[in-house]
Amino acid sequence: MFFVLLHIVFSSFFVLCVRWSQVRKDDVITIGALNYIVAGVAITAFFLSTEQMPFTANSLMTGTMGGVFYFVAFFFLIITTSWKGAANTTVVSRLSILVPVLCGIVFWHERPSILQAVGILLACASLTLVARRAARLEGSKPPPYALLLLAMFFLMGGCCRLSLEMFKHLCQPNERPTFILLTFGLSGLASVVLLALRRRMPTNREFAAGIALGLANLSQTYFILTALKSLPGFVVFPMTAAGSLLFTTMVAMFFLDERLSRLSIAGLTIAVCSLSLLHPVVGPQPGASSSGSAHRALPGYNEPPIVADPPNVLVTSSNTPTMSPFPAD
Repeated sequence: MFFVLLHIVFSSFFVLCVRWSQVRKDDVITIGALNYIVAGVAITAFFLSTEQMPFTANSLMTGTMGGVFYFVAFFFLIITTSWKGAANTTVVSRLSILVPVLCGIVFWHERPSILQAVGILLACASLTLVARRAARLEGSKPPPYALLLLAMFFLMGGCCRLSLEMFKHLCQPNERPTFILLTFGLSGLASVVLLALRRRMPTNREFAAGIALGLANLSQTYFILTALKSLPGFVVFPMTAAGSLLFTTMVAMFFLDERLSRLSIAGLTIAVCSLSLLHPVVGPQPGASSSGSAHRALPGYNEPPIVADPPNVLVTSSNTPTMSPFPAD
């Protein structure tokens, strides 16, 4: 649970930093590209300083998937948020938790209890209620193909989280640095190409925001991978989505002077209820599948304790997330 809380804090910081940049009229596309580049450089530096970084075909596959989907989802985010009235993209990103949750239940036989299933539904309901107010604030009608692009954004955001769920079940915990290296290395290279094509030098403020986002994105990704090591995806993904929604909104309300509508208050109340229901049950659950049990089935594999995780991966303390919008929730 400690790593779930850390993920919520860093993914929420990511969202708040993006909002702050938008308020200041900074170029969010440039900041998002810098975010991936900074995260890629940081994890590459760690990779080069490490004598041994274990990897398998599965970690290479899931890491490559993560890098591709992170960048593609970021592109869909840019397209959809360029429309006036496309504030629904935020809730679509958070609701994409359904993709890894359903895949975990169908393919890896994760079995939520009845109360946890209710918690998943409540988490989705809370996100929808909060989104309704955002949609009314924009008010403009999106283009005819908006639904298709929002559907693709939902799919790409879900696939970002699905790559994390696949890593949990297919790879060993000590392969996390390899997964993160490929995820942010590939998305960082794609971002370099994007900035080169745009031929626009970032401002000092955009550089600072990009560095902050990159380190937060890297950290939140590491924390959610660590959380998935001991908790099932149907607990981690809804809990982080609802928790980051609650945390982000409370910070924005107290420090950014944002006011809440009745729908927003109702949504946050439901989010709190969902978090209490999603709290993991102590002890094994019938039919549940976890990375620990899967790894212990491998010959000669001894699961390392959490304290053995390489601390330098955290860089400053990695997300997305969710630019994690996805990676970030």
